[in-house]
Amino acid sequence: MTANLFCRRSVYAATGPFHVGTSEDRDWCVRAGERGFRIGYAAAAVVGHPARPDWPALLRKWRRMNAEMFVFSRQRPGGRVRWLVASAAMPLSILAHSPVC
Repeated sequence: MTANLFCRRSVYAATGPFHVGTSEDRDWCVRAGERGFRIGYAAAAVVGHPARPDWPALLRKWRRMNAEMFVFSRQRPGGRVRWLVASAAMPLSILAHSPVC
């Protein structure tokens, strides 16, 4: 649930606006699902996302996403444990990104 989201105006009106300060698309999709809307995948949709040019940019993104995930974790049972595991696993992602940077 990231980078690209499209829906009917009626779904957006029923779900409400994006909440700044959290993972907006994730939060929005959870709220839409709670209202009975089905989240789908559009295989033909094309999304361009810029790559982070260096380690400092990647670290800034990680810090922002980690803070957003922490806010979101407070809204779900067991969310803090999942947040802690994801935060602890982040250094392992360096192995995946090393060949690219």
